[in-house]
Amino acid sequence: MPHSPLVNKAYVLIFLNLDLASHQQVLENTGLTLATLEGMDTVTMPAALQIVSNMARYSSNPNWAAIYGAHLGIASHGPVGYAALGAPTVGKALTTFVEWFKVRADTYSKNIIEQNEQVEIIITDTTGDALFECGPSRYSLNCS
Repeated sequence: MPHSPLVNKAYVLIFLNLDLASHQQVLENTGLTLATLEGMDTVTMPAALQIVSNMARYSSNPNWAAIYGAHLGIASHGPVGYAALGAPTVGKALTTFVEWFKVRADTYSKNIIEQNEQVEIIITDTTGDALFECGPSRYSLNCS
């Protein structure tokens, strides 16, 4: 039975703390409130996508996506981020992140191919959202 992908609420809290739109605007049409968020660990993918749409619509800064991205560091990704940081190579860091990030946001399937000094990562969206229906994304890294 298919399930609706879930996203860790930490990513929503970052949006709320940026103060680029009111909390009401950020949460509009999600069914979420600040009170309900307190009792949750994750939000549904439709709610997360609505929040991104809300930011695009209501943000006081047209560079909101870059500002949001600048706030995503190792700590934002929890233990997965620290595991990637501790990896011995960039290739191992990326494969660790892709392998374990699904714990925080179960929104993709992955195929990791490691041969000799080459790592290929293939990521396929599983949300069903038309915004991401561009086919699998392929990343190749030479680790030598």
